Amino acid sequence: MAVVALLFLFFFHGDITYIAHMSLSYLFRNPLDFYEAASEYIFMGNKPAANYFPTIFILLALAFLPLKLIGVIQSPEIFNIYLVYYVKFILLGIFYLAGKEIKNIIFALGGNGVQANSSKWIFLMSPFAIFSVLIFSQVDIVYVYLILIGIKHVIYKKYSIFSLLLGIAFTIKFFSLIPFILILLYVRKKPFEIIKQIGIFMIPIIFFTLVYWNSINFQKGVLGWGVKDYLFMFTVTVNPLFGGWVLSIFIVLIVIASLSIYTLKDEIYPEILLFIFMFSSFLVFLTSLWHPQWIVLISPSIALALGYLNANSSIMNVTTITFFGFIGTVFTFYHSNVDMAMFRGPLFFIPFNYQFLVKDLIDFYPPYSFLIYYSIFWAGLTFLLYWTWNEIKVKKEKGGKVN
Repeated sequence: MAVVALLFLFFFHGDITYIAHMSLSYLFRNPLDFYEAASEYIFMGNKPAANYFPTIFILLALAFLPLKLIGVIQSPEIFNIYLVYYVKFILLGIFYLAGKEIKNIIFALGGNGVQANSSKWIFLMSPFAIFSVLIFSQVDIVYVYLILIGIKHVIYKKYSIFSLLLGIAFTIKFFSLIPFILILLYVRKKPFEIIKQIGIFMIPIIFFTLVYWNSINFQKGVLGWGVKDYLFMFTVTVNPLFGGWVLSIFIVLIVIASLSIYTLKDEIYPEILLFIFMFSSFLVFLTSLWHPQWIVLISPSIALALGYLNANSSIMNVTTITFFGFIGTVFTFYHSNVDMAMFRGPLFFIPFNYQFLVKDLIDFYPPYSFLIYYSIFWAGLTFLLYWTWNEIKVKKEKGGKVN
């Protein structure tokens, strides 16, 4: 608990500050003018665009509403930096609820109390999740929580609720699209059913697009979909007879996985959902450039697999090594803004020299240190995928249910 308290108090990235600040526009300005109002704010000398659908800003505005009513927040122009801790407290609560949802998923799969509690605590103690929620302190845990609730409803065959929840999650960050596509193609085979669920998934996306369609800043910031530059960073060149095609590895693997899953004709095994979820959450980190705070996405699938499949200490050690590969990757590649700049000691009158970098301690073989750390991270994720699939396959061949 002491470590949690220290991380909670002394670390957060600047991203959460401007996202929380922008959300105040919903409390003081015309909601239909949100993207124009948000574009007026200046953070660290520049004007970051509101690049997300309104969902997360609306949720934060609702969280800030009680503070406005009692007079703590009086203007959208002024954002007290200490309000970040109010947001962090809410995110920490959602993090805990996500852990309980993982426990519910294990029970839905037919697991026992030991497996459920193991998965829950593996998640809550996951260094990947702790980094994203307590150190970087971004809002990614919110859409992860929605994805988990959706997966639980898939196991109970409530597919429409699954589709709607993942559609809402998409309006926070796009990552829910991958598990939605792959899981949908596993549990639904009839074209009409697939189209129906895609339509439900699209409801929140279409709604917000119609509401803010006339906003130039919405079109540039949200519909511009800047994340595509990360997803299409790793490519493969195909040379047909005429010219060459440059294909995103990320997209190619999604297409291959979608076709493979859709053509499966066997009985649906809920355990295979664990592997599909893991594959879909790992894919971004294996095939594209990524932001460090996204890492919370992989934590639930790892916790579910390790707890449900009764992982031994060796597999736990692989997860730990994978995390160190991640940390090394982050601090050698993103050292300019994801390092000790996240330390907030000065808010508590603790002087600090920002010339010190973690990179200075771990960059043992420049300029190749980054590639070494990333290779460890990549190999760790790949091994966890192999181990999970192999365990599910062995259990399935022995009699179906994994107990």
